[in-house]
Amino acid sequence: ISEVSPRSLRASSDPTGPLEASWSERDLQSGRFYVRSTTALMVETATQSSTGLLLAGDDEPLLISHRARAGGSEVLLLRPGAAAELLYRTNLSIDALSAVRNGPWLQLTWLEGVTEIDAFGRRDDWSAMALDLRLNGAATAQAGAPTPSRLGPADGVLRSTLTTTASGGQTLRAYRDRSGLIQVIARSADAEATRTGSVVGRPVALFFSNTDITLFAIEGDRVLRWIFEPSGKIGVTPVLWAPMVISEATAVRDAAGVDHLLVRGTIFGGDELVFTSSNATAMQRTLSDHVAATFGWRPWSWTEEALGQLLSAILAAVLVATSSLPLVWLAAALWARRHPSQAALMGALFGASLVPLGFASAWLLGAERATLLALMGGASTLVAAAALGIALATFALWRRDLEALPAGVLGGALALGLSTATHIFIAFPAWSALAWW
Repeated sequence: ISEVSPRSLRASSDPTGPLEASWSERDLQSGRFYVRSTTALMVETATQSSTGLLLAGDDEPLLISHRARAGGSEVLLLRPGAAAELLYRTNLSIDALSAVRNGPWLQLTWLEGVTEIDAFGRRDDWSAMALDLRLNGAATAQAGAPTPSRLGPADGVLRSTLTTTASGGQTLRAYRDRSGLIQVIARSADAEATRTGSVVGRPVALFFSNTDITLFAIEGDRVLRWIFEPSGKIGVTPVLWAPMVISEATAVRDAAGVDHLLVRGTIFGGDELVFTSSNATAMQRTLSDHVAATFGWRPWSWTEEALGQLLSAILAAVLVATSSLPLVWLAAALWARRHPSQAALMGALFGASLVPLGFASAWLLGAERATLLALMGGASTLVAAAALGIALATFALWRRDLEALPAGVLGGALALGLSTATHIFIAFPAWSALAWW
């Protein structure tokens, strides 16, 4: 479709209509960029590469684009056989242009601002802007259109994170604010803007699902699906996990209600990978998938994460057992005199009890209750770790020809180390979240 290297390829968001595509390309002779489409729409974007949004319709397609011109930025509307129409102009930069046709309305959203680098560092000042235009006839925007409204301050680093959708007189807009949260704003034709909620990630796509709102967002190497219910409840489910950090993603919902995801990223070594996924059929999980989901490991590298988690737990257990040897030795010396035949068992019982005693001491000293509960991993984790430590330590020293004192010290140290390693391995996410860890 292009004789030069195309970039910023976009497909039509209407899955029921014919395939429409737009892309940005560079003239190798003049160095200028142009936005083209399969319907021969074209707009010059001068010195920067810009993405054109091709909006399908019942009458004719529209191409919405922005370009840098004369020290500012312009938002343009194009249709076949007509000159470009200027919709908006600003002295600032424009990024992440998003648009949707909603009946007679053309609803646009973009990020507007400036990024400056001076002697004091980098300064980003960006805002999310919204503009609703009523179309006259097939494509011409109404004269005297209202000025855009400011939705709020936006992320100046990850600027290309914005999406817009509309259905049944309602419009949804999502952008990433300066704190890194996604602000989702719903607006109906007869009401002012209603803020739906704030969630984490980078917005990819918004969809209406009966009375709910579905938002797909990128978070590192995952795509999350956020569900906003009318009651105000917000739920999240990871729906895609990629073997690399996702740099770009797009989503579309077809006429059958099936969600299709397309993600792109660069793996170690420089290779760029593109993955696609949909919820047309349920995923068949293997045993390794269930194990990875239980411990929160990435399914692409769960063996490496499991080994790293195990080694970290063993290292922590060795440090705890070594630092507790004087206390274990003192307790073993007391039991060795009174019950020399049961010194190993009593030492194991004492060593395994040090883990819950440590949590109890931290609570009495004023540690935050929520943090302690997260680190404990629940009462079942404490009981299982202690029982495993006692059983393995007792079995290791069973019928060993040892004096009472060494048997008690070894039993206590082994039980403490094994129970600590088991506990940290199970509750590893909470421990790894500590700042000093």
